[in-house]
Order: sequence, then C-alpha cells, then structure tokens
Amino acid sequence: QLHYYTMFCKQHPELQRGKRSSTNPQALQMLWSELAETLNALRGPTRTATKWKKTLMHWKNQLRSRARKFKADAKIAGIDHPKLSILKFEYITTDPVPSPAPSPSRVSASDPAPALAPSPSKTATSSATSPPIRHSPTPSISTSIVSEAPKPAGVKMLGAVLKKIDANKRREEQVIALQQKILEQNEQLTGVLKQMARERRKEQQRVAKQNHQMTKVLSQVTKALTATTIVLNKLEKKLNK
Repeated sequence: QLHYYTMFCKQHPELQRGKRSSTNPQALQMLWSELAETLNALRGPTRTATKWKKTLMHWKNQLRSRARKFKADAKIAGIDHPKLSILKFEYITTDPVPSPAPSPSRVSASDPAPALAPSPSKTATSSATSPPIRHSPTPSISTSIVSEAPKPAGVKMLGAVLKKIDANKRREEQVIALQQKILEQNEQLTGVLKQMARERRKEQQRVAKQNHQMTKVLSQVTKALTATTIVLNKLEKKLNK
C-alpha cells in the first residue's frame, strides 16, 4: 500500500502541495477517494479517504523518525551504512502530505537527542591521552531496518496478476479439451445413429419384400381355392341329377 501510495503521489503532484494546490478541492477529494479505493483493494487495512490522509502522514513521520534515529546511531557507532541512503530515499518519496509542526510539549520517544560536536582542542587532547576506541559492527541496526522496510506491493500485485493469468490459461485449456471431447462423442453418436438408420432401412426393405412374396402366395392360393370351389359345384350339380 505504501509503495502504491508513493507512485500515485508521483503521478499526481497536486496532492503534495496540499492547500497550496491550484486544483479545486473537489478534484483533490476525487483523487483521494480514488487512492483510498485502490489502497483498500490491496492487501492491508481498509479506511476512508480522510483516515488514509492521517495514516499516510503517520507513515511519513515514522520514516522520518527512523531516518533520524539510524543517522544518529550510525554517527555514534562511526559507520556509514548504505541503508541510510535507502531510508532517505523512502522519506523523500513518501513526503507528499504536509505534516503539522510538532508541539513543543510533546517529545517523540524514538527521536534521539542531538549529539554535540566536540571542540577541536578537546578532540586533540582526548585522542592524544586516551587509546583509540574500536567500535564493533552493529548488524542489529541493519537487520531492524530491513525488517521494518515496507515490502513493495507492486511485486505482490504482479505475482497475483500472473497467477490469475496462469489460472485463466489452464481453465481455457480445460474448456477447449472438454469441447474437443464433446465433439468426438457427438461424431461417434452420429455414426452410431447413421448405422442404426441404415440397418432399419434394410430391415424395412426385407420386410416389404417378404410381404410382397406372401401377397403373391396368398393370391395364388385364393385362385386355387376359387377353381376348386367351381369344380366342386359342378360335381354337386351332376350328382343331384
């Protein structure tokens, strides 16, 4: 969410000017609403546009406090870790919302006290009288900075989009394979129906031929019976005389 917020403020510099922007308040409110909707869609908490302004200001103050603390620790330890420049870059790119000046009564617990620079004479005297102090490396500082650094949401979004594309591609391949299988089954079923129709047509032709033959036989039998009946009638007449 913080990464997308930084990129959005780079694309819309009028959000960095706040009240000094020449854009009308309605357009600014629309931009904040659009930003809030997009941030709520990402992985993380969901808030209104007004609460997002306060939350993002809090993020900015945290980055600034971390940069000051790390710079002071690095100055005390006598090291110049490259993570300090990364924190400075994070603070510069995440400084679009103007933060109110802190009240004098409130003191941040994370802000260290400013270190006083020693005078040249005292430094020369102390270096001549006291042995050199060797500072051990402090890997815990860099570890804490790396663990506290926000993960880029763009990488997560890109990974999610690639996963969705792969899932859609696999789904399309499954649908195409299923359609191909259905077409093959339809072709097989059509072949079976055609074979059944041919066999039925042959059966009908055979039955029709048998019926025609039976009709001929019955016709011949009928003619024979008629002739026999005529002969019997003639014999009966002769016998009656």
